[in-house]
Amino acid sequence: MINNQKQLHNALTNITTQTVQENTIEADLQAALKVLKHLKSLLAAADTEARALFLDSEELLKVIYGEKIQQLGRLIQAFDFESALIITESISD
Repeated sequence: MINNQKQLHNALTNITTQTVQENTIEADLQAALKVLKHLKSLLAAADTEARALFLDSEELLKVIYGEKIQQLGRLIQAFDFESALIITESISD
């Protein structure tokens, strides 16, 4: 009986952990999409605030989009906003 309770407890713990992780991933994805949308508008306007937004959001974007973010960061740091906008659009589409 005690062994069955432990197994049930472990199974429920795993389900809860998995649900929390899935919710976190979904929240991160939504946050990343929001950042990209704002970043696109700043880049389209050649607004230098794009650099600050990118730096503030870089880790989140790397987790969600991987290597493409490094290239995007280099372009933004070089003030090549036109090329950065193209990369941003390809990432978010």
